[in-house]
Amino acid sequence: MSLEHLQETEYRADHHRPGARGDALARGLGLGQQLQVHVAPMPQPAEATIVRYRPPFKVQWLDHVPGRVMSPQFAAKLEPLGPSRTRFVVQESFEGKLVGIAGRRLDRTMPAHYQAMCRALKKRVEER
Repeated sequence: MSLEHLQETEYRADHHRPGARGDALARGLGLGQQLQVHVAPMPQPAEATIVRYRPPFKVQWLDHVPGRVMSPQFAAKLEPLGPSRTRFVVQESFEGKLVGIAGRRLDRTMPAHYQAMCRALKKRVEER
């Protein structure tokens, strides 16, 4: 299938089938796959589900915070700018009871983490 014919698809996290995790990992990255996301300031990886997938341009996942007190949704997108230029876009939104308490702190701390991630990715890509 050519890239021009790929369409963005969505996966509703509430449709996850228990036991599908091993099958998804064996097939590689894909819609509905369970992930362990390692975030630098957190001691434990977060469990997540891929909810949108449009290879190779976009992947989006929903984190599973214990107790559902907060639901972070993360997206990474590639935007072609020309023959040898690409923009990498990172987006994250938060919903849930804990956002009222932690929202301002997230607004202050998360941009620096994303900027560091983007600089490291840029450096790695340019070294190739």
